[in-house]
Amino acid sequence: MNKYKLEHEFFRVSIFLKGLYSFFELLAGAILFFVVSKKIFIFIYEIFQSEFLQDVHEFIIRYMPHAVENLPYQLSLFISLYLISHGIVKLGLIIALWKEKRWAYPLAIVVFGGFIVYQIYKYAIQPSLVLLVLTDLDLAVIILTWLEWKNKGKGRV
Repeated sequence: MNKYKLEHEFFRVSIFLKGLYSFFELLAGAILFFVVSKKIFIFIYEIFQSEFLQDVHEFIIRYMPHAVENLPYQLSLFISLYLISHGIVKLGLIIALWKEKRWAYPLAIVVFGGFIVYQIYKYAIQPSLVLLVLTDLDLAVIILTWLEWKNKGKGRV
């Protein structure tokens, strides 16, 4: 197997994994949107806490496990819509990359680069192993997307 085919296979695996994570993010947001219960919310919070810690809501979400019994509907709605929209954006890009749409390569690099910047910022505030793994996956996807885009332009893949 030549170098370009190997890069292509790594690219496909990386976007598959990113797509799988995005699907579960979308699913978690949908579950939270339709079924708001204490146990489900705590489960979703534990998995995605590094994703939905936003500036304005950070104080509230940081203390959420203790305050979940009094969870305001607006906050759960915000978190569910955040997860749904985040998942849709990533899944849309992943599908376009899988279908080898030329416009998706630079857009994916910019969008996933934005996620990395945000994740590094969040890591500085609240370190998380999950956040490091997601950031590494995003970085790998960006590098492999750039290599794939470059190789497609040269007719290698």
